[in-house]
Amino acid sequence: MNGFIEIPVLPVSFPEHPGYEALKRAFSEFPVLAFQQAWLEVPEAGFEGGTVQLAWESSTCRLHVFAQMNDRDIYSPDAELNTPFFLQGDTFELFLKPAESEAYVELHVGAQGQCLQLRFPSVEEMKNRRTKGSGFPHDLLLAEPCFSYELWRKPDEAMWSVYAVIPLDTFSDQRALSAGDRWDLSFCRYNYSQGEEKPVISSTSPFTRADFHRTQEWLSFTLGGIAHQPCERCGDVEGVLMGERCLCQRCYYECNSCCGEFGGDDQSVIA
Repeated sequence: MNGFIEIPVLPVSFPEHPGYEALKRAFSEFPVLAFQQAWLEVPEAGFEGGTVQLAWESSTCRLHVFAQMNDRDIYSPDAELNTPFFLQGDTFELFLKPAESEAYVELHVGAQGQCLQLRFPSVEEMKNRRTKGSGFPHDLLLAEPCFSYELWRKPDEAMWSVYAVIPLDTFSDQRALSAGDRWDLSFCRYNYSQGEEKPVISSTSPFTRADFHRTQEWLSFTLGGIAHQPCERCGDVEGVLMGERCLCQRCYYECNSCCGEFGGDDQSVIA
């Protein structure tokens, strides 16, 4: 695509484990990516939409991903870590690649809270494996959990949601990341329905073919930045303007300024 989408910076006051309603409020001002079936002229009959929103923490280099997926039949079997549950049930997939890198990561979250993690050295390696019919790439699995996530299933609202937090520096040769760094990202889903033979797939990327590994068609992003000012209370250079005050994170909490709306009593699966 031409140009880059800027990923906004999270406010310094953002909590570690916000509740669902707090997430919706916090991300309401952030850009929205919509699931689509761009390879089709008209979406297939079983297509159900949804959205993905992004933000990042400049101090920890973590990407925050909030996905909300319409689903009248939330269906997924139980599965252990790093098993291919996407072949059987509802799955949200995250693809991440530093713009200058050939290697990329594929992360899955299932509707029962399952997790799968893969790292491909290049798209050519993935294509070669497909050509040879090598099957599931067990040797490319990441054994240790490399990201955290929370999951909400809301069958009464015909939807489920995932909030994932990913340390970008884990997957970057550069390690020290900063505003302006470029990443190619794609967010995809397998939407299964009981009684249907095949899932309905969709993505935030404008794919011309139904292939999630077409990295040349992933959307391109830059890490956004904000101008830091000295904290008015302690002089820390990492102060952030919040309303009419400029405070660092420590002083923000010491002043009892943390919003009580965060971290509600939502029922969630935390990994």
